[in-house]
Amino acid sequence: DRDALRAALADGTIDALVSDHNPVSEDMKNLPFAEAEPGASGLELLLALALYFLIARTRLGTMIRAGSSNRDMVQSLGINIKFIYTLVFALGVALAAFAGMINAPLSSVFPNMGGQVLIICFVVVVIGGIGSVKGAMAASLMIGLADTFGQVLLPEVAGMIVYVLMAAVLVWRPAGLFGKT
Repeated sequence: DRDALRAALADGTIDALVSDHNPVSEDMKNLPFAEAEPGASGLELLLALALYFLIARTRLGTMIRAGSSNRDMVQSLGINIKFIYTLVFALGVALAAFAGMINAPLSSVFPNMGGQVLIICFVVVVIGGIGSVKGAMAASLMIGLADTFGQVLLPEVAGMIVYVLMAAVLVWRPAGLFGKT
């Protein structure tokens, strides 16, 4: 609970976390979590834009997109597709590590915490269209807004709103918002 953590920070109960052995500064101890969230969101938005630029505007991005469409053709052009796949996997691991570093101070960290997010990630990919970065970005914004407004305006059915949105999009566009038919 954030309020309990803020109270503990304010009355000095958590001073043990800020010591000579921990690189956290005294200023960090007094930083409200609400002020840290926009910074984390800004970093994540910059990273998303950089990733989009990498995939859409660079030669490496072209090789990645071509390799995902037709592996044999890319291999026949002399591109080491195994290296490209390894690089993409390493980039995914780096992105997951970065997301964990940025979000761990803002939420609780525990084993299997990714299970809560995994289904929502699947819904984002389905709504956006498989293989579409623009679709994933648009779908994540849609789902975030729908979930947030649903929790505020319709708390009784908030858990279903994301799935109703997914069903509506799939009825309207079976390949997703930006998917190819």
